[in-house]
Order: sequence, then structure tokens, then C-alpha cells
Amino acid sequence: MNEYPTQKDFNQAVDADTIRLLSQASLEEAQSKEERLRAFYQDPYEDGSERWFMPEFAFDFMREYKPPGKKRKDNLTEDALHEINPCLNMKGYFKGNILPPAVTYQIVGGQRFDLPREQQHIQLIFALEKIHDLDEDFPEVSPDLFVEYMSDRILSCQEMPSHERDLYIDMIDPLKQGLIAITLNRKTYADDGITEIEIETHQGDPHICFDELEKLWFAGGVKGPDRLSGTIQRFSHIPNQFPIDAQIDYAIDIRSLFMHRLFLETMATRYPQLSEFLNIVNSQLRVAYVCFDAMVGLHPENPRERRKGKYSPQTARIDIAKFLPDAFKGSEFIDKDTLIFDEMLKRMAAEASHYLGPNSVPILQPLVDQMEGQIRPYLEELKNPTGELKIGLSKRQPVGMD
Repeated sequence: MNEYPTQKDFNQAVDADTIRLLSQASLEEAQSKEERLRAFYQDPYEDGSERWFMPEFAFDFMREYKPPGKKRKDNLTEDALHEINPCLNMKGYFKGNILPPAVTYQIVGGQRFDLPREQQHIQLIFALEKIHDLDEDFPEVSPDLFVEYMSDRILSCQEMPSHERDLYIDMIDPLKQGLIAITLNRKTYADDGITEIEIETHQGDPHICFDELEKLWFAGGVKGPDRLSGTIQRFSHIPNQFPIDAQIDYAIDIRSLFMHRLFLETMATRYPQLSEFLNIVNSQLRVAYVCFDAMVGLHPENPRERRKGKYSPQTARIDIAKFLPDAFKGSEFIDKDTLIFDEMLKRMAAEASHYLGPNSVPILQPLVDQMEGQIRPYLEELKNPTGELKIGLSKRQPVGMD
């Protein structure tokens, strides 16, 4: 695997030459990871027994709107990495038998209900992850356009076994419903075909949106990694990627949707076959949220004036240790260049470097040091195993091994 930029590179990203280097490195990273992910879809069990066409075709659809070179808001990071990285992590969890090959039932009101066959295959979560943002971000995209694209690809695919074609056709509608459920307000064009407008969905209410997500395991299953990825990337190597008000609102959204209503815990109870995966993602999100919220709350640009007490990054304390064993569970099956907390620590340190206090010491550095002190040993154990650190690694038999 390629060597990606170091912390020093990230901290110097305001330099134009460094920006170009980081941008190119992100492009190469996305290309390398895309090759790995597509190879996985070609042979998920590594024995030639199966090929997953649904996420392949969804990947192609996504690439029509997020081609190589299209960047995220920081103008550094490849936009497609937002979809690729969570799928690579899910690939690892699938290989480790943490993500099941199918979700066949749900528990509602204490009763078990079998899911229709077209809603069961694990391909659905990989496919929806590829397209989950498209209707929200691109006015050209609509659920009906996606249905038309997927129908054409399935019906024209010569490599697809004929006995599988009907099932693949039936799987399109669940994906359409998943795209509708996960899209909170969508972009489209006005009657003139030129002006972009936004149409309210779910009455513009995130909780109504999440009510719908809970009804589809693959939609709710995508939302957790999606919010985790977004939280990790809220800070950038470029200063002021998001204004502080937007950061405060983002922290409030996480608190309301994932902490107050316990969305992922509810999903884990409703879909027991997904519970281990969802519990890992929930622990990861809690770690990311605590770190992000601490940075936002004590950020030099935060305008809030406290009525009582003087909070300082020099004395504030971050305790995430109890979440880390579960957050790192199964990480031995994850590609080492997609370990989410590695990227988070780099971005947090870069953000701290933008705001200097007395003697040119980063004001937020004490917070970053606490994150490093608690998270870094886990990352190092994964990269260079010693057996000395108990980090909740999965003991399940990996897929493809006797």
C-alpha cells in the first residue's frame, strides 16, 4: 500500500505546493482503494462462488457524479473517499464475520418478522453506501433515475447468471426506498431546467427521517458509518473549512439523533444479526463525538459566553478509554490505511496547529494530546501487534478460512 501524507504534511497544508501534493496523494489513495473494493465485489468469498453486481453498478452510478478529481469542501480530499472508506471498513467486518451475509428478520414489538428475500442480501448496504448522498447533493439525480440506470445495467449484463437476474431486479426497489429514506431534503431543478432548488423531504425534520431509516436495516446501517465519517472529517488541514456555527450545529445533531434517541442501539435491537456491527460503529461514533465536541466547545472561535465557570483546553479532560475496546473490535480485519481514528487524530492535530497561544503553542493541543494518549496505543498495536494490549479484537473465524 502507498505511504500517505504525514502529520507534518497536514499541518503545513496552507502552503500552495503542499496543497497540490496532498490533493494528488488523495487522488492516488482513492484510486488504490477503489481497485481493492471492486476486487472484493468481484469475489467476496475469495473462492469464485459469488459476485456482487449491485454495489458494482451503484459504484459506477456514483462515479458519474463523483469522478476522480472531484474534491470535498476542503479542496484536498477526494469526494468519493466519503463512500469508499466506509465500504472498505465494512469489507473488513464482512471478512471477520461481524457483518453477516444477509439480514433475514427484524424484531418489532417483541415479535419476529421475516424480511422479503429482496431485502435480505448484504449487498444492499454496500450499494446504498455508494449512493446515499447523491439525491441530496446533485440536482441531476433522482430515485427514478437511479432505478432506470440499475434496470438497464442488470438487464444488459452478460456476466450475470440468468437465474439471479430476477432477484437483482427485485432488489432495485428496496435500494430506491433506502435512497428516499436517507435523503433529508433533495436538490433538483426548477421548471426552467437551470435553477437549482431544494425540495423538503421528511417535513424537513431529521427525526422523521430517522424514523424511516429504522424501518430499513441497510438504510439505518449506512447512516451510522456516514455520520461517523462526517464527524471524522469536520476538521481539515485547511483552516475554517466550516464556520464555527456549523460545527456547533453538527455536534447538536449528533447529540440529538444518536445520543438522545439512541438510534444505533435501537437498530441493533431491531436487527439482531447486525447488532455486533452496529455496536462497533456506535462505540466509534461516541469516541469521535466526544473528541469533536470537546474541540468545538473549547475552540477559540466559539462565541458562546459561559455564565459560570472558566473552561480551558489546558485543564479540560477527555475520557474515551471505556469506548475504545469495542470501537476497535474487529479492526484486525480492516485495511490499515482506512483505520478511521488515524485520520481523525491527524485532522485534530492540524486544526490545533491553526490556533496558537502564548509562545506559539497550539491552544487546543492539550485536547489532542489526550486523544493521542488514549487512541494511539490501539493503532500501534494493530500496525505492529505485540499481544500486550487487550483491545477487544474479534475471535470469530474469518470468511474464506477453514
